[in-house]
Formats: sequence, structure tokens, C-alpha cells
Amino acid sequence: MVPEYLSEPAMEKNQDNTDEGNIIDVEAELDKPQPVDNTESPAANSQSDFNRQLPLILAVVAMLSVAAGGVFGYQYWKNIAADLHGMQNKISETFNEQEKLNTQIKLAQHELAKQKADLEKQQAIVDQQNALIEKEKSALARQSEAMQLAVEQVSDKIDRSDNQWQIAEAEYLMRIANHRLTLGKDVNTALAALRQADMRLRDSGDLGFIDVREQLAREIEQLKTVTQPDIVGIASNLQAMSSQVSLLKLAGNNLEFSSNDKNADNNAPSERNLDTILEDSWRGFRDLMVIRKHDKPVSAMLPPSQQFFLFQNLQLQLESARLALLRQEHILFKSSLETASEWLNAFFDLEDPKTRTMLDSLTQLQQQSFDSILPDISGSLNLLLKHKDN
Repeated sequence: MVPEYLSEPAMEKNQDNTDEGNIIDVEAELDKPQPVDNTESPAANSQSDFNRQLPLILAVVAMLSVAAGGVFGYQYWKNIAADLHGMQNKISETFNEQEKLNTQIKLAQHELAKQKADLEKQQAIVDQQNALIEKEKSALARQSEAMQLAVEQVSDKIDRSDNQWQIAEAEYLMRIANHRLTLGKDVNTALAALRQADMRLRDSGDLGFIDVREQLAREIEQLKTVTQPDIVGIASNLQAMSSQVSLLKLAGNNLEFSSNDKNADNNAPSERNLDTILEDSWRGFRDLMVIRKHDKPVSAMLPPSQQFFLFQNLQLQLESARLALLRQEHILFKSSLETASEWLNAFFDLEDPKTRTMLDSLTQLQQQSFDSILPDISGSLNLLLKHKDN
């Protein structure tokens, strides 16, 4: 079917053909011989010729116009046809792309529906598993409640659990630590007792005593920072001095018994005669008279019984100082040391190196300081008692 806008040039072309036929006929009519009127003037003849040629000129101009219009109309139609063909191709390509896109959308919708179905199945499985887990949790909770109730009933029947013994031991150790530190000033024993109490609370496994253990840790660290003298070393030194007392020499012209007498007694012959009696008498007189130089005034000679008690009393003073040191009785400790020093100066030979060494040691011990600031370790015991009351 030919479009309407294409039919008009054709109609114009047919009309031009019709006009062209008419023109041809006109030209045929113009070729007919006409009578010549010789009577007209040249101007009239010229006007007459122009009038006769005017239709021909008009016909030629019309033919040229029609031909130009036909060429332009054909070119215009050709361009429109090419544009229409291009548009039809683009429309076809667009339609094909749309069909492909629709196919892909359908495939994607199908895949999405499939995935949705799979997710719904998985969600249903997860819901079933969650329901099973909830049932198991409920069963475990019921079992736990039953076990807790049974444990409480057993505890009530026994009226004492295993960890209560350990807690009681921890309390006892804390009391010992406070007693030794407060009354005996014994930092080492208090520190050891607190450590043992912390171990008892740890072994009990009761989480309710965490604050008590924290307080114990602070108190243990405080006891570690307390500076103490070397009690064991000082006690050992006093013990060594006590064992050296019997080797000291007394001051003054005291009677001394030499070992020659014992040897003489041992070597004495079994038979006695005049010579042996005279020799024994001379030896006894020679040993009895002992002359020594001394810068101090001569003191009265002590009998052997008093010399024995003097050595024993000096040893007792040193032993008393050692026991006072171990008991942390500092006043008694220094008093015993002062008494021992006075006895050494009064009754023993100060020129003897052993006596001088012992005096120097006693002087150093008297200058020893035992004063130290002890911390308060009753906080952990108070917390433990508070927990037991609750």
C-alpha cells in the first residue's frame, strides 16, 4: 500500500504528463500556417510574435518546475523511506533486546523464587532445631534445679559441707596471724599463716570469698614490706657467746688450778715415800702462789663455788636475752644485755681478747633497733566473719 504522502508526487507527475500532452498539442497548433497580414506595423508584428511565443515559454517554465519538483519530491521520499527503514530496524532491535531482557527477568524471578523456597525450608529446619534446643534447655534447667535441691537437702542433712572445714581452717589461720603480729610482733609467722589461709579459701572453690582473698593479698603484700632485723642471726650470736662464757678469765688474783696437778695425780706413784711427799708439797706451794700484774684495784679472791655461779649467771643472762629476742620482748632483751655487760666489766679480765670481743658484741646488740610499723591485718578476718554471718 502506497502512503498518501507518496501518492501526491505521482499525481502531480501524471498531471504534468497531461499538461505536456496539451503543450504538444499547442505546439502543433502553432505550427499551422497563419495568414500573413502585411498591413500591420512592425511593432504590432513584434507584439504578435511575443504573444504567440508566450504560451511556449510558460509551458517550458512549467515543465522545468514540474521536473524540479519531481526530483525534489523523489529525493524527499527516498530520504523519508531511508529514515523509516532505520527506525524500523531500531524498533526491531529494541524489541529483540526487550525480549531478551524479559527472558532474563523471568529467569531471575524463577531463581529468586527457588532461593526463597530454599530459605523457607532452611528457616523451617532452624525453627525446629531452636524448638529442640529450647526443650533441651528447659530439661537441663529442671535437672539443674533438681540437683541443686538435692545438694541443698544433703547439705542440710549433713549440716556441714566439705568447704566449710576449709573455711573454718582459714578463719583459724587468720586469727593466729593477727595474734602473732599483734602480741608477738612475729611478722614471719603472720605472713605464713595468711598465705595458708588464702590457700584454704582457694581450695574451697567458693566464689563468694573473692573479696576476702583480695583483702588477704593486700595484707600479704603489706607484711612483705615490713623490714625486720635478723632475729635468727642475733639469737645464734647470743647462743655462741653463751657457749664461750666458760672460756673467759676472771679479773684479780684468783686461784687457778693448772692441769699439772691432774697430771701429777695421775702420774703419782703407787708407793709414797719422803721424797715424793716433799716434791708434792713444793709443787702445791708453787701452784698456789700466782703473781699477776693488773691496773685495776685488787679485788677479793672469790671462792670456787662463787666463781661457778658467776659463770652460770652470765650464761643465764645471755640465754634470757636470747629468749626475750625470740619473744619480741625488747625491753627485757636490752636489760639482759646491759646486765651481762656490767658483769663482764666487773668480774672478768678485760685484757683477755675473748672478753673484749664479747663486750663489743653486746654493745652492738644493745644498739640494735627493733621498732617497726606493723600493718593492720584484721580486715580479711572481719570480711570472712561477715560472710559467715550472712
